[in-house]
Amino acid sequence: GSKAMVMVGLEIASFTYGGLLGLFLLSKSKRNFHTASLATGLVASMAIVFVLKHFGLAWSWFILVSVSLNVVVVYLTDMVLRKISPDKG
Repeated sequence: GSKAMVMVGLEIASFTYGGLLGLFLLSKSKRNFHTASLATGLVASMAIVFVLKHFGLAWSWFILVSVSLNVVVVYLTDMVLRKISPDKG
């Protein structure tokens, strides 16, 4: 059957909303993150949505999962980058 246009619009928007919400939440923290770690988190959060869609998870979960993954990836990547070049943190 055909989906309602609103549902299709929300599903499409959920591909990027999780990553953007994750970046917004991270910007409210006191920590200064490397730009590369923020970009890595954003890309990872969008990529996980494609994986979740492929496995058939409901689109309403995309934002929660992608925000969570974004925050985890940014913190982990930032920790690695700070160990590689501690003077630029």
